[in-house]
Amino acid sequence: MTKLTPIQITPAMVWECEPWIDGTLVTIDGRGRFSTVEFGFDKRGKDAIKLKPLCEFPKSVVTNHFWVFPESRTLCVWDMLMMYVYNQNLNEHDSLVPFLSRRGYFYKAFQLNPDELLLGFDGNANIMRHIGYITYNMRTKKTDFDANTPLYSEQLFFQLGKYSTKFIAAEKLRRNTSDVKFFMFDYETKERTDNELTKKMSELFFDLYHEKIKFNFDKRMIISHASGSPYSVYFVLKWDENYENVKMIPFNFLLPEGKFIGEVQEVSKNFDWVLLRISGYEGVKGEPLSKYAFMKIDENNPALFSPLVILDEYRDPRNKWWYTSFFEHKQYGTCLFFTKEDRKQGKDVSAFYKMSDVQKEIDRR
Repeated sequence: MTKLTPIQITPAMVWECEPWIDGTLVTIDGRGRFSTVEFGFDKRGKDAIKLKPLCEFPKSVVTNHFWVFPESRTLCVWDMLMMYVYNQNLNEHDSLVPFLSRRGYFYKAFQLNPDELLLGFDGNANIMRHIGYITYNMRTKKTDFDANTPLYSEQLFFQLGKYSTKFIAAEKLRRNTSDVKFFMFDYETKERTDNELTKKMSELFFDLYHEKIKFNFDKRMIISHASGSPYSVYFVLKWDENYENVKMIPFNFLLPEGKFIGEVQEVSKNFDWVLLRISGYEGVKGEPLSKYAFMKIDENNPALFSPLVILDEYRDPRNKWWYTSFFEHKQYGTCLFFTKEDRKQGKDVSAFYKMSDVQKEIDRR
């Protein structure tokens, strides 16, 4: 067990945080505006953050599905009936009422070029052809949706490169079931292809809950666990440039005896650092507890994984971390930012861990 002290800062966040540009995060502030989280120091030299609104938009009580595209300075958020889009480069924002919005939701947003979004719409998860796609041009504020827009069975998950029209997609094998098949899909030509990677994904993942699959195209790496029991094997999948020679590398062996991984909560953008929730602990009254742990992935390490750095603090349902995100601090390097409830202070607080401190713990092993 490891005693590492996070750096506490204010204010607490009220929404998800995602990496933005120049070491900042982006979020939605308490007034419903797209805002950056800037890390630095106050006049006394103490660690501090500043929330700076990017615009006076959307100023709405949004609900879920937050997409961030730093390369084009674009933000999207979905509030169950409307999609809000903001592009900082164009200094343009818009509110879209999607087709059939009362019967479904936008499940994913991608970028086809710096000005154009591809929005994936899930209409009804119990039928085969229920996925709609519309493009939205942020410069002209126009979509290509019309009465003849088709519905597909292919659900796009992972874009294979910046502004690419090629994706890893999946579809249901039968109605009213979670069984799925993964494949490569070219959105432009509608061509499907299979390879060793998609076959392995079909073998491992039995549903379309893609948020649990962490994908990095540049490093050719997936971090996830097989569908089913929470006690299942957690692993890294790696492959070569042709999507062949797929290797499944489990990391459950890093755990203390009798413990199991409850969740892969956060992965850094470069896939160097992973935040895990470790379950299997008990309180004095037998109540279930868990702890957070850091794991480093080092491709130069023959074992690939570092030893786990498990934090001392126990976690229960009243003491979880929210809005976690790795970011690059200008002075400290990679850090992990989070918000949690502090019962002693009677309020929510934000804090961050320096991965340089975690690395020191790894080096002591």
